[in-house]
Amino acid sequence: LETEEPSLMDTGWIRRVLDPTQGDGEANVTEFSTKVIDSTRFLLRQESLQDYHMIVLGDVEYLSEEAADDLKAAVEAGTGLFVMFGERSSPESYNLHLYGNGDGPMPIRVQSAGGFDPGGDNSYRSQVVDPEHPVFSDFRDMQELLPLLELGLIYRYVQSDRSSLTENGKVLWQVGNQELSPMLIASQYGEGRTLFLTSAITTQPKKWNTLDHMIHSFPLFHPLAAWLTHPATDPYNVQVGGNLTSIVKSRPQGLAVVKPERAGGNKVPVAQDSRPLRGGLFALPPFTQTDHAGIYFFEMELGEHGTTSEVSIPFAVNPAPEEGELTYSAYSVLKDRLDLQVYGFLPDEIEDTSTAGISELGPFLLYLVLFFILGEAVYARLISRRRS
Repeated sequence: LETEEPSLMDTGWIRRVLDPTQGDGEANVTEFSTKVIDSTRFLLRQESLQDYHMIVLGDVEYLSEEAADDLKAAVEAGTGLFVMFGERSSPESYNLHLYGNGDGPMPIRVQSAGGFDPGGDNSYRSQVVDPEHPVFSDFRDMQELLPLLELGLIYRYVQSDRSSLTENGKVLWQVGNQELSPMLIASQYGEGRTLFLTSAITTQPKKWNTLDHMIHSFPLFHPLAAWLTHPATDPYNVQVGGNLTSIVKSRPQGLAVVKPERAGGNKVPVAQDSRPLRGGLFALPPFTQTDHAGIYFFEMELGEHGTTSEVSIPFAVNPAPEEGELTYSAYSVLKDRLDLQVYGFLPDEIEDTSTAGISELGPFLLYLVLFFILGEAVYARLISRRRS
């Protein structure tokens, strides 16, 4: 991407935050595995973008049409996209390839850079617009950190046309200038989530802000990466009556759905063709016969260049909301609600506490009560007649 020292690259800084030990150590510090790809390899399409959970463009100068198509295909299939604009970023290229007519993965039209000289006496503060968003979850848990984030100095930023914000776009963070220029914008594109940061965070000497401090970096970028690496929707968990569909990497053949036992357990052929997407991907035709809860299997043959293999994709169909949540109550809860003796085990021998006398006395008492009630009714009727 650049000829500078790797540690000074924008991607180098992000890699140090998300993967500080390069894969060594405990699980809590190896949550993310990172790889840096130079811009030449990216533009020449020498990397399969669909193989990654998240893609970061750290002040990448421009996008080619082919590379942008690969990027959009990956995001549409569920890959997260994080873009940091900086000094080298070409607004025209991003507007053309990622914003388009407002139908691309970028939810706002960007403009030229504005602000002050990096490291100078003049700067802006920032304001978090949506502190409830998952990106700021660590700042909610440690409330004293949020004011520190907003006190970070913002020297320069890429300006944007707020009126061009799409319906999917949402401003999470903004520069505290007169225009309140958007600084972090979230959106959704297909099955993938996107974030666009208009002031690149980096350790370069001429950095655009002072947000590279670790007190900002770790609580910001770990929830950010966790949010981006999860698809916007979970196609494999739907409610009763929902459609079953997902995205596969090649054209499927011999499509069929195996229903759960409560729905008959039979295999239903799917005659409808899959829908082609960008990047050689295909969307399975929606299966709508999901009237019963259970596990459904989408079976097919996948393969390329004459080599195919059988694939089975499971879908969990959950009960409808009006049926309530299926849970098991604790013994103590059942005892309080029903006033019953609830056993957590079966005793080896059940003690017989009944006696013959009690069993014979029971019917006699029932008859006695019945006669008493009938007598009361007859007596009340006689009294009412005398009064009349």
